[in-house]
Amino acid sequence: FLYFIGDYMPDSAAVASPHAAPTITTTINYNTDTGKRQFINAFDPSQNQGVEGRDGTVPVTKDVVDARGLDRRPTMVQHGFELRTQSIAVLSAADFDNDHTVRGKYYPLVSEVISAATGAAKVIPFHHAVRSADPTSSAKKPASVAHSDYTTRNALDLFDKIAPAEFARGRFAVVNAWRNIGTDPIVDNHLAMCDATSIVAPDDFTVYDVYQEPGKPPAETFRLDSGHHTRHRWYYYPGMVRDECLLFMQYDSDTTRPVRFTFHSAISDPNAPMPPRVHRHSIEVRALCLFPDHPTNTLPTTVKSAANKVDSMINTVMVSLPHADHWDANGKNWMRGELSAPGGVDRAILGLIHHHNGKSSTKLTAAEIAEVHKQCKARNFETIARHHFQVPAGPSSPSGSPASGGGAGIDSAKVEAIVKAVLGSLPYADHWDQGGKDWMRRELSQPGGVDRVIAGLVGHHNGKATAKLNPAEIHEAQKRCRERGFEATARKHFLKQ
Repeated sequence: FLYFIGDYMPDSAAVASPHAAPTITTTINYNTDTGKRQFINAFDPSQNQGVEGRDGTVPVTKDVVDARGLDRRPTMVQHGFELRTQSIAVLSAADFDNDHTVRGKYYPLVSEVISAATGAAKVIPFHHAVRSADPTSSAKKPASVAHSDYTTRNALDLFDKIAPAEFARGRFAVVNAWRNIGTDPIVDNHLAMCDATSIVAPDDFTVYDVYQEPGKPPAETFRLDSGHHTRHRWYYYPGMVRDECLLFMQYDSDTTRPVRFTFHSAISDPNAPMPPRVHRHSIEVRALCLFPDHPTNTLPTTVKSAANKVDSMINTVMVSLPHADHWDANGKNWMRGELSAPGGVDRAILGLIHHHNGKSSTKLTAAEIAEVHKQCKARNFETIARHHFQVPAGPSSPSGSPASGGGAGIDSAKVEAIVKAVLGSLPYADHWDQGGKDWMRRELSQPGGVDRVIAGLVGHHNGKATAKLNPAEIHEAQKRCRERGFEATARKHFLKQ
């Protein structure tokens, strides 16, 4: 199984002799096997200290070639990366500080440049990160370690989550679009790319977990082992400007292609002025590329078994509870409201199940949902949830919850605004997205589903409200929705009954 990729692609290294282009000598952080599964905690760095074998980072001195000086340009197909020119004059520097603007105005440009480079039938940008080398900036810092962001496992998970059903065939790839968004050319902290045809597979691949959010499983990535570093050819593009976009392959489902993963790292330029006159400011966007008409189907045929699906969902629901402090205010209020209301524990469990099930492509059946519900209760969901969300046990409802017209602790006007928003959304079923329609129809057809839908919609609109409802008000809003014919109206517009 061991092979040196370059051995069966004799022309792949023929871009140019590395000595034919300017070169810098710098340090690249590689990895070595510690005998233990390695990880980094990105949201709580304090947990990274004092764990034996946690990190096998090894600094290695490497020559990095100026790719602009090569006789032939590297390509994503043959080497894993390529430089494209594309104007982003429609975007200001400030636009990249707004996630909504990035998704609305920049994502279409990313789709355009990746489509032109790959010929993909559909490109779906799904994640972006802005980085700055300025120590005073709150943005993420350049990642100065040789890595590739996707393994086969999490690439397939990504595909399952966001690929439309009609594209579940052929081939898919994950491509990264990296760009300078500063007004000046980049002079330091360049993004260096390792020619994928110089990698030894699988020896060079070290699995490395990145914990990005509390209560969620880690993202599985690859770090680059230092064992064969003398074979590795590294390149960079000095002086990148805003109208240049560096594309590189993160994962390709076609195992016959010469490039499937591309290792990369930020590097220091020994020739950069010190102190720096300008700091790198960049954005990277990851995109799923779909090729349904690929000559062969490269997607695996195996799917999760029912038992695996159930166990995975139980773990997802239960592991979220100890991280209550990291839930947003709307989620906390919803959970506390349910834990304080009669029957709320069941609604909370089912609400979490349906929330996570809605994001999964391997949907649970009604019987599997019932099993997850049962197992969560058996594993002390209520006790754990009450402890972490600080809701004491007892049969009492929230203060003022029995009242319908504004008892203690209830602002009737706030409640009424949410009730109107919930009920007012029902006649416009045709304008809901497909996922929302499917969720509503599924819940309306299941025991207890009406209460879960009301709780979900109240929570959704409360999350967007400036003045948030407290747990008692959430309970009151749910009560009013039921009393005002929510179920009949929802069935009329979503089930045509």
